[in-house]
Amino acid sequence: MLVVQDGRWKTVYNIFLFIASATLSWIFIYKLIPAVEFKTFYNAASTLTTGHSPYPTPGQGVISKGHAFVYPITTLIYFLPYSFLPFKVALALWRASELLFLLGGVVLLKGRIGVAASALIVLSSFALTAFQVASIEPLLLLLLAVAWRFRDNTVASASTLALAISAKLFLLPLLLWLVLTRKYKALALTAAMLLGLIVPTVGFVPSVHRYYQILQLLSRHESANGLSIVSTLYLALHSFTAAFWITAALAVTFAGIVTFLYCSKIITETQLFCSIIIWSLLESPITWSHYYLLAIVPILLVFDNVIFVTSIYAGLSWLLTQPDQVSVQAVPVAILSIAFLTVLLSSPAQIESVKNSLRTWPARLRTPRIVTYTSIISTGTLVALCAVFDTRLLPSVSFDACAATLYAAMWKKFSKHPSTTPS
Repeated sequence: MLVVQDGRWKTVYNIFLFIASATLSWIFIYKLIPAVEFKTFYNAASTLTTGHSPYPTPGQGVISKGHAFVYPITTLIYFLPYSFLPFKVALALWRASELLFLLGGVVLLKGRIGVAASALIVLSSFALTAFQVASIEPLLLLLLAVAWRFRDNTVASASTLALAISAKLFLLPLLLWLVLTRKYKALALTAAMLLGLIVPTVGFVPSVHRYYQILQLLSRHESANGLSIVSTLYLALHSFTAAFWITAALAVTFAGIVTFLYCSKIITETQLFCSIIIWSLLESPITWSHYYLLAIVPILLVFDNVIFVTSIYAGLSWLLTQPDQVSVQAVPVAILSIAFLTVLLSSPAQIESVKNSLRTWPARLRTPRIVTYTSIISTGTLVALCAVFDTRLLPSVSFDACAATLYAAMWKKFSKHPSTTPS
């Protein structure tokens, strides 16, 4: 087996594997469906250049089809340069840009080892779906990575955070991170930039009330097929209003809990930032599988064995959901491919470390961990009940269960080293 030890050549080797993973994914998966999200942005940007509003009206069928442009108007800044190019050329350039966004974000978080992690992340079903529809999640990953990496730089953290939140409003809870860490200058600048990014939308919609109606219609239509707490409650209660307000109450409860834990110095700033990102994904009225590409940010910040945890992330993503137009029969092939790539990317020392962890796992399992085990058993039971009584609940509850397990693993890790804050 080829094992590259030298640091410089190891990076070149990892870049080669990253390009190979992306190329193979492009050939076999990316082109299976149209790039529906990029097409929405591309058409909206083209419409804007003609002097017309890109927003639909509440009565248009495009809203129910999920192809409506509903983002703040300033989001089109990213896509205006592409709108002057032929669609196929623009799409190819955007997909290449997405790979660079993902690679840049992961390297910012983990350094040179991030190149190897990116090769595995590209093979996750979350990333593949994001590249299929050509969504903005890889860009959001980069923005969140910059906001964290330069969190002590007021202008850098505030500007990137404002850009991320304005593109996806479900990230708005991240303002709580700035409040609790007393980054008041960054908070004020982020709020001012958000207003500057969102308010111009008023000039392109018939009215604020109509724009709210558009968002409400889209939320109601897509919540039934989403992967969030709202989706779970909506399918269980058959009432979007009830699901919305229960989730809102849970959001207030979550904010109160993390505020208490952080102010009591029970959790670190890293835990706070990661917890808010995971919660933002869970509470959003509209959450698709490719949104969970952003979950790699807290995973990379929390865990040390980068290659191993990203391989688990990539493999688990295929068990939870598959890319569009890819059958369940492809899951074993995908997991074996991820396992093979993990071996290629790992050094002998890393492989031995994983082996030792697996050998000692039964002994650690016998240690009483009542909170963690209760969480895993309860969520597993809930998933089983959903599979029996209403299979439509299974996808969203599975994602909720994984988030709960991630919280348990994250807090368990830091409880051993409460003063540790990974960079």
